[in-house]
Amino acid sequence: MARSQTLRALMGLIAAAGGTIDARIKVQKEAFLLGASQTGKFDHRDFIYHYYGPYSREISDALQFAVSAGLLSEDRQPGAGEGVRYSYTTTPEGERFLSEAGAPDAREIALVRIMHPHHWRALELAATVRFLELRRQVNNRNEALAEAIRLKPETKSYRSEAIDLLSKLQQLDRTQ
Repeated sequence: MARSQTLRALMGLIAAAGGTIDARIKVQKEAFLLGASQTGKFDHRDFIYHYYGPYSREISDALQFAVSAGLLSEDRQPGAGEGVRYSYTTTPEGERFLSEAGAPDAREIALVRIMHPHHWRALELAATVRFLELRRQVNNRNEALAEAIRLKPETKSYRSEAIDLLSKLQQLDRTQ
């Protein structure tokens, strides 16, 4: 994906989330799940497997660029045993950029509204399950879930939340 497309898609994701996303990991996982839902804004094939699940260097670079260009403000706060927690909010300059680049469409907004309230660990587990499914490394959802939890045992307590999230995303995909 071209850098400008990634930047537009990233800004649209944050706009669809109400203008703020409260963790870098959430940005990556929501972008991956949007790509897995084939919104056209992100491509799930641009992601690699990483410690916290699917990861795109392009999105990481676009996030840093958006902050340095003044499109997003970055707030750093100590996390509860999780190191530094970053929060990103659209600036007035970012809102102008979005008005010229195009706001997110209704489907993208609906998908983000389903994902956004979930804990980042639930998103991490759900994204890892979809990553395994899309890479055809498993035969079915149950196998993908078992493998994802094996790879990421710290996400086990978010199992039901991740299953619920994946189910809601799948339902929305079927109705579109």
